[in-house]
Amino acid sequence: MKTAGILVTVAAFIVVTAGGCSEEPGVEPSAAQMRAIPADSGAIGTRTSVKCVRVIDGDTIEIEGGDRVRFLCVDTPESGHDGFEDAKQFLIDLIEGRTVELEPDPEHDDKDQYGRLLRYVHLLSWDTTDPDKRYTTNLNVELVRQSYSRYETRWGSSSLYENEFREAQHR
Repeated sequence: MKTAGILVTVAAFIVVTAGGCSEEPGVEPSAAQMRAIPADSGAIGTRTSVKCVRVIDGDTIEIEGGDRVRFLCVDTPESGHDGFEDAKQFLIDLIEGRTVELEPDPEHDDKDQYGRLLRYVHLLSWDTTDPDKRYTTNLNVELVRQSYSRYETRWGSSSLYENEFREAQHR
């Protein structure tokens, strides 16, 4: 039964992102109404497609092969703190068991002190009316936009998505 709920959420996300998002002032977007941009819109950086096998918490995932990935420029609540379960569940519903694209930031280290890859994580979706049209959502920015995290610059700002993070933080 839980699987059916997750599938409905994912299906709703794909339909909404493929069909466009509501940008009306004062209308709070649902988790399914995230900002998706065409994947061929000049995205910066080199991306690698991987499967997310497990969500560890709201800003860390495990990918095929056993590597862990720490989302760049976000810091969601830790276990035992308010918001931890919500941030984690947000990612579980969207990417656990799915293929995502990882993108390094040339201004950041490749790994953190715990050996986790430091990356921007992008969710892919396809237009239901045109299967050749692909969309991508930067989940790092989306965690800020959906208020699961703030834009975290303690370890450096984003050289690739500074404007997007600032906009998401101050919406």
